[in-house]
Amino acid sequence: MSTEAIHRFWSQLQSVTQFTYESRCGSGSKTGWAGTAKGHVDREIAPTGEWIHFHEQCSFILNQSGETFELKNQYRWHLVHEEEEIRLEHWRRGSAVHLVDLTIAGDNCLQETSSHLCGADQYQLEIVLGKTQFEANWRIKGPKKDERLFYVYS
Repeated sequence: MSTEAIHRFWSQLQSVTQFTYESRCGSGSKTGWAGTAKGHVDREIAPTGEWIHFHEQCSFILNQSGETFELKNQYRWHLVHEEEEIRLEHWRRGSAVHLVDLTIAGDNCLQETSSHLCGADQYQLEIVLGKTQFEANWRIKGPKKDERLFYVYS
């Protein structure tokens, strides 16, 4: 399969400056973490070009109460395996936690090669490429979690 989708995605990552976010709770969720956010992304790109570090900030509004939370996250994207995969890490307290490796699942789609386990929770990710933006769609299942997270980066 062609690596064109990987290269298109890598190019889009380098120009991201903002995102929207929506979380939805399924019937098995005990978290109540349903809401929307709009935020911005500051990028740091390795001088050698093999990684892109996202510093994300947003205001998240809970649907039920209207309560607002200021959230910050850091993610690092790596171009790996001779440019046939992209690795995603979550940076917490200055160190990386490997989340998923993404590979081509279609002309405009990337999917994780295996889901990420965090405790008893299983995280799955699909990336859908558009012309000028991409969607990152997470599915989280566990004893207390049944969530869908929808990000649009542009």
